[in-house]
Amino acid sequence: MTLKAVAIYLVVSLCLSLHAWHSASSSLKQLLMTELPTLTDASLRNSLDEQQELNRISKQLVTTLQFVAVDNILPIKLIERLQVTQLQLLKVTERNSYDSALKWTFNGQKIAMQISTKADFKLVNIALVSLLLTFVFWQSQLVLNRLCTLISKDRDMTKHSNSIDAKNNLQHDCAAFKLLSSKTTLPADELKAICEKGDVKMLSTNQLHWFNIAINNDLSIESALTVAKQPDSLVFDLENQCVIIHGLHIRLAKTPLFYYYWYAQREVNHLPPYLNPPLNKPDMESAQQLSKLMSKYKGHQKAIRDLQEGGLKGKTLDQNRNKIKAELQKVLGELADEYLFISERDIKTARYKYRLNAQGKSITI
Repeated sequence: MTLKAVAIYLVVSLCLSLHAWHSASSSLKQLLMTELPTLTDASLRNSLDEQQELNRISKQLVTTLQFVAVDNILPIKLIERLQVTQLQLLKVTERNSYDSALKWTFNGQKIAMQISTKADFKLVNIALVSLLLTFVFWQSQLVLNRLCTLISKDRDMTKHSNSIDAKNNLQHDCAAFKLLSSKTTLPADELKAICEKGDVKMLSTNQLHWFNIAINNDLSIESALTVAKQPDSLVFDLENQCVIIHGLHIRLAKTPLFYYYWYAQREVNHLPPYLNPPLNKPDMESAQQLSKLMSKYKGHQKAIRDLQEGGLKGKTLDQNRNKIKAELQKVLGELADEYLFISERDIKTARYKYRLNAQGKSITI
């Protein structure tokens, strides 16, 4: 990739330099062809030898135009000046021919101009502009390639989706294919084969979402089907430091896991939502419950010590709920909301109280 970028940069630099030189040279030629006929006519009329006079004028022009300033169209200069290395005015005869764009007629005799120039480039400016153009070109290629890939994938998905519709004539099959194709990176052929399985066809929309999550977590088709068919359940396995949600094993960091378990335990025991402690009065009783739980399952000593010495604080609860939310959303996406927390403001204290969203779920602790 680096070599390709360097090659593009060199080509851009070369093309930019040639274009700048050609543009400046063409402008000079056009100016000369506009002015020279008028300037040379008087001299040629008074000369005895026209070609000799043309040679004299040519030498004078080379001396006068040895270095020519260049008007730059761009806001940054690419050429400092042009150096005229050769300029020759010639009478056109049958034995020679020249570029018709550099000719004019004097007294029925065609006069031609031959000119060569060399550019004094602003190399730093050319390097900067070339670098910018290379970057723009490179980015546009990446965007174009990505767009072509997406279009190709979309056509492939549509083709296989239509094939499923034609073969099975079932809208549910098409819906399953579209849902999975939009949320996984599996190839279309593999998705087509999955959607044609009888067990997949029988899944409800909600089960398809769980099936998709399991597939995205690298489970086999059979294991993903098992997860999809599981009831809404939350199981804690503190020994192995994980929770099992809807049959899907999710590993959590130790401390957030214990707080998650503690909230779940309150739901199982039918306790009311927990009101965050006030800033100046940590909850010592709940802190002892949590520290014992952490000690039993080898939690972090600092977290245990903070609870034993400083009590349970609202800030600590907020931090761990946020960590639980982040970890579950990373695995479950939008479905994580069904396994997180419900909050409400307490009217008397204006503080928030929280409980685990346990509606319709089986919780095992």
